Amino acid sequence: MTDYSFFINSAYGLSGVALFLMAALSYRGMKRNEQEAATLRRRRKEATAADANRDTVENEAQS
Repeated sequence: MTDYSFFINSAYGLSGVALFLMAALSYRGMKRNEQEAATLRRRRKEATAADANRDTVENEAQS
């Protein structure tokens, strides 16, 4: 009879490594999405502030 424990253990080991890599890539993608969302929020806030400043300048110029 052939002992297949080496192949079985190798399969478990490789699936464990694959699971770890998938988790690491998922975590990295999540952090990248959080960073992009923060950048978009900051740009939106800056654009809103710039619009408010432009409106104020236009209103003062019309007065």
